[in-house]
Amino acid sequence: MRTVRKTITLTSKQALTSKQDQWVKAQIAGGDYTNDTEYFRDLVRRDQDRSVKLAAIKEAVRDWKAASPIRALVRSGRIRGPSRRQGCRAPLPPVPPVRNVALTRLFPGHS
Repeated sequence: MRTVRKTITLTSKQALTSKQDQWVKAQIAGGDYTNDTEYFRDLVRRDQDRSVKLAAIKEAVRDWKAASPIRALVRSGRIRGPSRRQGCRAPLPPVPPVRNVALTRLFPGHS
């Protein structure tokens, strides 16, 4: 398999501060990366993975909010939400667990 080599042209004056440039050089000197391009590609891959996980968490929160019986009761007018003066001192009824497939895949031990 042939490797296509692409380079990222960065000068420390244009894109990186001196501290950032030193950090990149230290990572390369540590032996985990052979050059700065490899380091930046790894950063991009990690950021992409983090974005996917964050999107799944946000989706799970949206699903939970949509399935919340408290919100549904407040919207329907059958109960009132807590007033600002009074705060939220009354105990709320338990919210049933919502099984989210995306979060189960990300965190297999926590269903």
